[in-house]
This record gives sequence, structure tokens and C-alpha cells, in this order.
Amino acid sequence: MRSQLLAAALVCALGTHGQSERINSFHTDLTVSPDGRLTVTEEINIHAEGNEFKRGIVRRLPRTFTDHTGRQHRVSYELTSVLVFGANSPYHTATEGDDFVLYVGSEGNFLDPGDYPYSITYVTKGQLGFFPEFDEIYWNVNGNGWGFDVDSISALIHLPAAARVKQTACYTGVMGSTESACEATIVDGHTVGFRGRPLGYYEGLTVAVGFQKGVVPEPPPPTYWEENAVPLVGGGITLLLLLYYFFTWSRFGRDPERPTVIPLFEPPDGLSPASVAMVMKGRYDNDQITPAMISLAVKGHIRIAERTQEALLGLVKSRTYTIVKVKAGEGLPREEQELLNRMFVGGRKECVIDGTYDPNVKLMASEFRGRLRGQWHGFLTKGDNMRFWWIPILLVIACAVGLIILHNIYWGGNDLPYILGFIVVNVILFLLYRFLIKRPSEAKQALRSKLLGFKMYLGAAEEKQLQHFNPPAMTPEVFEKYLPYAIAFKVERIWGERFQSMISNALVDPDYRPGWYSGNIGNFGSFSSHMNSSFGSSVQSSSTPPSSSGGSGGGGSSGGGGGGGGGGAGVAPGHPARGGAAGAAGGLPPAYLKARVRLFGGPMTSFFQRLGWERKRRSGSRAVSASTGRVSKTSVCSAMSLPMSKAMMDESLR
Repeated sequence: MRSQLLAAALVCALGTHGQSERINSFHTDLTVSPDGRLTVTEEINIHAEGNEFKRGIVRRLPRTFTDHTGRQHRVSYELTSVLVFGANSPYHTATEGDDFVLYVGSEGNFLDPGDYPYSITYVTKGQLGFFPEFDEIYWNVNGNGWGFDVDSISALIHLPAAARVKQTACYTGVMGSTESACEATIVDGHTVGFRGRPLGYYEGLTVAVGFQKGVVPEPPPPTYWEENAVPLVGGGITLLLLLYYFFTWSRFGRDPERPTVIPLFEPPDGLSPASVAMVMKGRYDNDQITPAMISLAVKGHIRIAERTQEALLGLVKSRTYTIVKVKAGEGLPREEQELLNRMFVGGRKECVIDGTYDPNVKLMASEFRGRLRGQWHGFLTKGDNMRFWWIPILLVIACAVGLIILHNIYWGGNDLPYILGFIVVNVILFLLYRFLIKRPSEAKQALRSKLLGFKMYLGAAEEKQLQHFNPPAMTPEVFEKYLPYAIAFKVERIWGERFQSMISNALVDPDYRPGWYSGNIGNFGSFSSHMNSSFGSSVQSSSTPPSSSGGSGGGGSSGGGGGGGGGGAGVAPGHPARGGAAGAAGGLPPAYLKARVRLFGGPMTSFFQRLGWERKRRSGSRAVSASTGRVSKTSVCSAMSLPMSKAMMDESLR
């Protein structure tokens, strides 16, 4: 009983396999006209089961051809008939990236299970290879983009009556394969037939026929402009931009002379510590809130209590800062007043900062940032000459797009390095220009010189370095008063060590402790640095919301030559395909191709495809030695010649 069930299951499986969707036969009849036009008729017989083949078939044909010199150019297709069962079939066409796509079938007409013979006839031009010794048709019969088995594949190539076949070659397999499981038969002096082995998924048959020169007129070589349009335009625009950069910089970007820096012993113009940090940095930085908070403490408006907890045998320390309000603000700088108000909003008397996110601390930091930026934005940005940035930005973008369009119009094979070079060079030049064109105002230069003089005083390692300028004596009051400014200048450790040396020399009471701070002080040099690093880090951490984490952490070959492309079921485009010289099989799914086409459109899509988003075109026809399999840069036709009798060919094509 069990053996009978197994036998029945095997019969069902074999029956199902026999009825799987496939291409029963694919035959191409190609005629080369004396003017170089190709008339192609493709007879495609499929077996549909309603799985992939739902409404019909999709045929993709590449829109580019690469000649033996490596130069690429556009080709087009003119449909003359689309038939199924010998009658006209509904269809529509589309251009998707580098493909001309033919959709055969209608949206509301679903295929019943069975065999369907399709016939597609089209005319194309510009897909012949012109070599020094001969001319050639190098054709990808079915394209390597079909995701189906092909039971039978063949081709018949008709040359002009005046032509004589000089050599033939054929290749089978996946893209790039040099397998030659195929036969070529010279039917007569100007007709050659080919037949390949049954093909699997994404396999193709590529054929080549060489014939004497002069039968088909060779197209004229590209003009100098067509050959060099991209580098000429790109180089000219770059030169114009260099002249623009030099003129605007020499006229508006030269920095005014900075006044001589001399030591100052108090902040110029009564600037607050946060304002000092803002002017020196030239923009807002998150650590500018630290000197403002220390300034509030030194002025007696708040008191800071630090508590340290140890964990893991003292290897890990956590610090908690409790800020207690001592008195209301009066006569404070605007950003410090805003900071004090937000710190104790709603009548609170203390604020705890322990490094964990607190929305109140975030709001406090945000309002402080807005207030400080509002005060200094106009002063700091005056002279940045941003109005001169837009011309080169827009010109470079427009020119880059224009070069891509030129590349697609003239289709120069060596244009991509020029386009990429233009973009890279002009981005570098613009970044340099953006740095040089900034011209600080004279008022800003004067203020920065004064601030540098004040920093010279606070950052001097020894007071005797400034004795010539008669600095004020270092006292606890002076130390505390200017500690926030030392933090703003990033010289707080030097300032603290100078004060510590006064204690060491018994010039200051060794029991002195700041009244606004409660915690371990130790050395005043490390204390000053600690107030900037640890306290400032805790404030910034408490004002930063936690971020969510994410996780992502011969020379010829099958697929080469003109024609090619691919196809698939009539529901969606089949696996996109590309040819070698003109197109061969690719490997990108249809959804990806469609999305890319919608995003970039025609010329942009074609350009980015050449940057490696799909398999690159073969740079020209090559040959494989039949005996060694080595690749040589000659015609694929010279790879092998497999003449057979006419009778044998007729039999093989039946």
C-alpha cells in the first residue's frame, strides 16, 4: 500500500513538473539590411499555468550599444507587429532606465493554462560592429533575463545579399559565460543558423557572424564636440568658477587686520562667560551652559552640592549634583537670567542633575541656547558672505545635471571619470572657497583681540609672566570671579593651578573653600577642570533624550552583443537584463528597477546605472580561442567557425 502511495505521489510530482511554466521554444529570425537596419522577428512559445504568466509576457530590450572602441550610444526600437496565435495582441510599451519594455497582453485578460505562441517583430539600427578587417552582427538572442527554463532556442541570421560569411561564433549560459554548447550552420553565403542547448533560469544564447567590410556603410566617427562635450563643458565651468572665487574673495573676502593683542585683566565690554565662549567659538556649543551655571553660583544665586557614589569596588563612580536656589536673579545677563528662571520653574527650590535624561533640564538648555543665539547671531554671522555661496552651489548642481544629460545625448564611453572628477573637484574648491570667503567684521576682530588678551591673562601658567602689565593680585575673590571665564576659554586647569600655588606659598588661607560649592575639592587645579568636565557632562547628559537603537548593520560570452534584454510574465516586468555591447542580463529585481526609475528618471537613471548599480556593459567584442579558452581583444566571430551542411542545418532547425 505504501509503495502504491509513493508511486502515485511520484506520478503527480512528475505530472506537475511537466506542466510547470516554461518557454517551450524561442526562435529569432534576424535580417541585416544594406543600410544597417536590423529586422528582428522573435517567435516565443510559452507554457502558462497562471502562476507567473498571468496576462501575457514582458520583453525587455536594452537601449544602449557599445562598439569595439568602448563608446556607447543610444539605440531605438520600432515595433511592427505583436501577435499571439497569429492574431494582433494588445500591448503597451515603456522606457524604464536603460530598457525598452514591451508588455504583451491586457490588464483584464488572464491566460488559461496552456501553450501560447507569441510573435514580436521590430526594427532597430546602430547595432552592428565595424572592425578594421570585417564587420559583425553580435546578437544576444533571448537575453539572460528570463527566469524560466527554455526547452529549445535557435536563431537564423540573414546578411545582405552582397555579404559573405567570414566567421561565426556562439555562446551559451549565464551572463559572462564562455560556454559554447551550441552549433552554427552556414546555410548559404549570407545566411547562418544557430541552435543552442536547452537553457535554465537566466541563461541565454549569444551569436556572432562576421562578414566583409563595405557591404553596410559604416557610420561617420563622432565629431570633436560629440567626443569631448562633457570634459569641455565641465572644464569651462570649473574655470569660470575659479575666476568667480578669486574675484569675490579678493573683493569681499580678505580679512581685516586684527588689532594687537595685549593682556586684559577683566572681560571686555562686561561680557558674560557664556558670551565669551560663544564669540570665541563663533557658534553655539552645548558646553557653553557650564560657565553660565558656574557664574550663577559664583554670584551667589545658586549653590551646587556634589555627591559621589561608587560601584564595582570603586571602578565605577556616579555623581549627583543638587542645585539649590539661593536668591532670585537681578541685574544678570539675559542668558543667565533665562537659565535661572528655567532651572527653578514652577516655584521649585532645587534641581537635581545626575546624568539621566530630565525633560526640565532639556527645556532649560534649549531656552538658554535660544537666548544666547538670539543675542549673538547677527554679530557673528556678519561678514560670512553667504550671499556669494548660492551662485557656485546652483551652478555646480546645474552643470552636473547638464553633464549627465550630455553624457546621455552623445553617450561618450569615457565620460564618467570626467563627470565624477568635475563633482569631486568642485566640491573641494567650494569648501575651500566657503572657508576663505568668510570675512569677520572689524568689530568682531576687535572684540576677539580683546578676548584673546583676557585669555592671555587667565591662561598664563605663572603670574610673573604678566608682571610687566601689573595684573591684579590673585585672591579667592579674583579666582572665583574669573573661574567661569577660564572655563569658557578652556584654561580652567591652568587658572586653578595658579590659585593652588598661592595656597601652597601660604599667600591664601589653606582652609579656603568656595561658599557656593559643597563636595570634595582637593587640588584647585583638578577642581576647576572637574567643574568643567564632570559637572558639564552631567548637565549635557541630563538635557539629551535617549536615542532609539536600530539594527542593520572568444572574449565573447553569453549575454554579450546587441539585442539581449530579457522578459518575464505579464504581471510585472521580468528580471531586468542587460547586454554586453548593447545589453545583457542584470540581476536587479523589477521592484527595485521601478523604484529607481521613479526616483531618478531617464537620464539620471542611466548615469547611476553606469556607476555600478547594475552590471557594466562589456567594453567591446572580444574572442575566445576554441583551443585554449583565452580571451583576446578581437571579434567574437574569430573565436570559432562551425560550418555544417545545409541539410544538417535544415534538420536541426525543424
